[in-house]
Formats: sequence, structure tokens, C-alpha cells
Amino acid sequence: MPRRFDDDEEQLHASLDARILRRLLAYALPHRKALGVAWLLTALDAQLALLGPFLIKIAVDKYIVGANLRGLGGISAVYVAVSACLWAIACARIRMVAATGENMIYDLRIALFSHLQRLSMSYYDKTKVGWIVARGTSDVGVIRETLTWSLSEIIYVVCRLLGAMFWMAKLSPPLFAATFVVIPLLFAVTMVFRPMAVEAYRATRQTISRVTSHFAENVSGIRVVQSFGREEHNIGEFSRLNVDNLVAHVGAARIACLYRPTMRVVVALGTAVVLGYGTHLLIGGRITVGVLIGFLGYIGMFFWPIMMSGQLYNQTLAAMAAGERLFQLLDTEPDVRDAPGAVDIPLIEGYVTFEDVCFSYEEGTPVLEEIALEVEAGSTIALVGATGSGKSTMVSLLARFYDVTSGRILIDGYDLREVTLRSLHEQMGIVVQENFLFDGTVMDNIKYVRPGSTDEQAVAAARAIGLHDLIEAMPDGYETDVGERGEKLSAGQRQGVCFVRAMLANPRILILDEATASIDTVTEMLIQDAIQRLLVGRTSFVVAHRLSTVRSADLILVLDGGRIVERGTHEELLHRRGLYSRMYEEFVADTRG
Repeated sequence: MPRRFDDDEEQLHASLDARILRRLLAYALPHRKALGVAWLLTALDAQLALLGPFLIKIAVDKYIVGANLRGLGGISAVYVAVSACLWAIACARIRMVAATGENMIYDLRIALFSHLQRLSMSYYDKTKVGWIVARGTSDVGVIRETLTWSLSEIIYVVCRLLGAMFWMAKLSPPLFAATFVVIPLLFAVTMVFRPMAVEAYRATRQTISRVTSHFAENVSGIRVVQSFGREEHNIGEFSRLNVDNLVAHVGAARIACLYRPTMRVVVALGTAVVLGYGTHLLIGGRITVGVLIGFLGYIGMFFWPIMMSGQLYNQTLAAMAAGERLFQLLDTEPDVRDAPGAVDIPLIEGYVTFEDVCFSYEEGTPVLEEIALEVEAGSTIALVGATGSGKSTMVSLLARFYDVTSGRILIDGYDLREVTLRSLHEQMGIVVQENFLFDGTVMDNIKYVRPGSTDEQAVAAARAIGLHDLIEAMPDGYETDVGERGEKLSAGQRQGVCFVRAMLANPRILILDEATASIDTVTEMLIQDAIQRLLVGRTSFVVAHRLSTVRSADLILVLDGGRIVERGTHEELLHRRGLYSRMYEEFVADTRG
């Protein structure tokens, strides 16, 4: 696994990274024509804006001084026409820049989401959900700002600066030279404030990332939060993180408040130098009044890009940091993926073989050791044992959420590592203890596994396993809104929907992982009947905590410490008086108690 970026590890680049910048700009390539037009409009917008002071210079020298009102009206009309053109170009530019930028971000979001869909379970085991959410929200937002506006603003600033320099040099070379007196001071101020701004911005990025992560994590886990009365503690923790965020942003604002006024003072000093020297040149007859007024108009256009450069630089640095984190995620390769030359597995009959399978989540810490098993097609295999004995890991390997450390697993003679994941998962169905329902209706969730299926097929699946009445008893039947994560339904109702969903998928291999552990006894009786119907004609692996659910299994595997220590039918295992027998006696005693 590549190194995971935690919030405390986030760093802001101290300089531009050409590699990251190239990768970010790669998202602009598909939109290069629209982007080229947008940038052309940006350059035209900047250049047209530069005509204003020159037109004023003409108006003063040629018409105002000479009291030529007719000519003044003409030049005024030209000024208005230029302003109207500027308005039209600015509207077109902003619209095109925004549309093109949003299209680029659309591509980036799709790439990020698609990659997350393909990452292995091991990645999600080791990475905070809040951290991932922050990458898709705050970091994408920073890159959006850069790709959408900052690139356009850089072009605008450069064109405006170069254009202003051209017109200033054209109007008066001596005044143009005088303007550069304060340039060293401008750069000195920038160099003093830039490290502070970079550090301040890094702090704001870190703190907002922590706030986002904490917020997402606690909303997702609100049931646990309220179950253990953690509300006040979490509010206090969130308040602390928000205080850190507040302090960081106030610190950044304080630097900005010092930087901008300081720059304005320097610009005012430069303007005063030009005004004083320009007055001297005017009295000496070396320039006209119009030249001085026009030149003063260009002063702001000259200094504004220099002032903006610091802000644009910081924005670009922020995009570098956001891009680094995003590309770190996008460059993470799935641990489980199709091997070169992987084939689609044909229609599965259901013969399953574990050949001396060993597995470790972390090197040196075995979870399963020397698992050997042969399963006939259509059999029901039950896995029992204490928590941590390896039951769920065993079925996770069968579903190829992880790859075995050694040995191999075969279905119908095909090594799972040599078949495509898609063809494997299309013929598998999994129901777990906390099965996930998506926001929408019961019907939406049933049809999730077969998007092209009809309502009639979904209802038929519910009838086939005896859960139609359970669904019809809900407030709006199949159109009942389940809420986010199915929170509007009871645990039994959620599991019922998941069983119908599995039935509609019609899997060749079915995995039930503690599928009835969190439901009440009355609902369990209904679900048990559904399970028995669902198991018919399929190879099924049932991980069970309640031993009442495994008595009819064709084969029961008892796991302990990552090994199969007993195997047989319910009656055979009771007769042996081993671990299973003791577990069953404890279960019966607890049930009677």
C-alpha cells in the first residue's frame, strides 16, 4: 500500500511542481478548443481595457484643451463603444471559462469516483472515510478554483501587465522608467509576506480537512454516537477542531490584511513618484497634460497585476497540494485486480475448492492457515466459531475481496486469480449483518443488482422467498422510502429487502455473513424461511452466530485460530463431543435462559 496521507501529514508545496501541474492541465486537453477561445477572449478583454486611459489622453490633449466639443463627443462615443465591447467580451469570457472549467472538474470527479469504485477492500480498511470525502470535496474545490479561474486570471494579469507596460512606454519613456523605482520595494514586501502566507494557508488546509473528516465520520456513525451518549464529547471535540480552524483562518486573514494595505501603500508611493516627476516634466514642456493623466490611469493597471501575482501564486500552490493528494489516491493500485489474460468465468455450477489457503491482512500475522476444503455444487456450508476465528475472512476470500497469501481457491476448477472480477461477482450474492441500502425506495434497492429488471420481476423475487407480505406491510409497500442507509426501516425490514435483492440477482454462489444476527426472533423465523428458499439450487456459505441457523447445513466447519478444527453435519459434530458440541450446548442454555 502506498503511504496514506493523514491530516497531520498534509503539506503545501513550497514551489511549483511541474509534474503535478502537467497532470492537472491534462484534464484541460479534451477541452482545449473551448479553453483556447476562452483564453483568447481573456486576452482581448485585458487589451481592450487598456484603451481607456489612451482615449482619455486623446480627449484631453486634442479636444478638452482645444475646447472642441464636437470632437469630444466623438471620442466619448468611442469610449462608450469600447466599454460596451468590454461588457460583451467579459460576459462571453466568464461564461466560457466557467463552463469549460466545470467540464474539466466533471472529468476529474468522474475519474476519482471511478477509481474509488475499483479500489480493493484493503484500501478502505486502512483509510478514513472522512479523508476520502475531503479529497472529493475540499481538494476538488481548490483545483476547480485553479483550473476554472486562476489560469484565466494569470493570462489576464500577464496580458494586462504587458499591455500597460507597452502603453506607458509609448506615452512617456521617462515616466515609465520612474515607475520602476518602487518595484524592488514591491518584490521585497512580497518576499517577506509569501513564506508567512504559505504557512498560514497550509494551516487552514490542515484544519479544514480535519473538520471535514470529523464531520463526515460522526454523521456516518450517528447511531453509535447516540447509542453511547457521545454527543456532548463529540460536540466538544468538533468545537476544538473548529477553534483550530478559526485560529488558522483568522491568522491567514491577518496576514492578508497586512499584505494588501502594505502593497497599496507602496503603489501609492509609486503613484506619488510618477505624479511628482510627471508634474516636473509637464512644467518643463516635455509631456502634455493628457499624457500625465493617461499615464496615471495606466499606473493602477501596471501595479494591479503585480499585487495579484502573490494571490495567484498562493492559489496555484494550494492546487499543487490538493493535486498531490488526489494523484496519490488516483495512483493507488488495487491490491485485487484482473490479472493479464484473465478470462470470464462461464456459468458457475458451484464446485468450490480451497487448496491449503493461508491469508494475512498484515505480514507476519496469519488469520487463516492451511484451509483445505472441497464443496459439491448446490451444497450449503456453515461456518461457525468464536469472533476472530476467520469465518468472515474465509468468505471474503471466496468473493475475492482479498487475494490469498498462499494456496489457491477454485470455482469449477478456475483459479479465482485467473478470472475477471466482473464475471465472478455477477454470479455471486452476498448478504451481511449490516447490509447497506441506498437512499431511495424499497423497489429501487431491490432492482439495484439488476438495473434492467422490471417491477414485476422484483415482486416475483419477493414472493419466491416469502417476503412479499413483509414488504407490503411497510407504509408505502414497494415504494416506501428507505432513507439514507435504510435508516427508516427496522433491522428485519432491511435484511428482508437485502434477501429479496439477492434473490433477484439469482447468484450461483450465495454468501450469508451473520445475516440474521441483528434481528428479533419473530422476524428471524420469517427470514429463516426466506433463507431456506434462497439456498435451494445454489452453493451457499453461511457464517452464523446463532447455531439454530446451521443445523440443516450439508457441512458445518468449525474454525478456531484461523484453522478448521472440526467438520461434519450437525448430528455428527454433536456425537463427537468436541468444540461444536460445547458451543451448541452453550447456545441451547442461553436460549432457554
